[in-house]
Amino acid sequence: MIMWILPLLNFILPLLSCMCLAVSQKKYAKEVFGRGAQFPEPLICRQWAWAFLVLSLLVVLQSDQLDFVIILWPMLFGVDALIVALVIAFRPRWLRILRVLPGLSIS
Repeated sequence: MIMWILPLLNFILPLLSCMCLAVSQKKYAKEVFGRGAQFPEPLICRQWAWAFLVLSLLVVLQSDQLDFVIILWPMLFGVDALIVALVIAFRPRWLRILRVLPGLSIS
């Protein structure tokens, strides 16, 4: 059963990290949450991004050997950064899903 969880986490955790880093920048937060809306604190977004970054490193180290991790981890971030860039360009409201994280909910 755990065979499919680690590859899924290998993809999702860097994606969440890239999403939090994108929302921590004011110009992207305006696109995601709207121009007149109140944004989450950038520091909290960056803290979540670092937490997801560390978790993704731990998961990828657990799932593969170190020589493959050196290649896999940066590739995962490259793909996830591209996905977040495309989402911000075409459907920025999709990143509102980050409001479920504590500290990122806005009223």
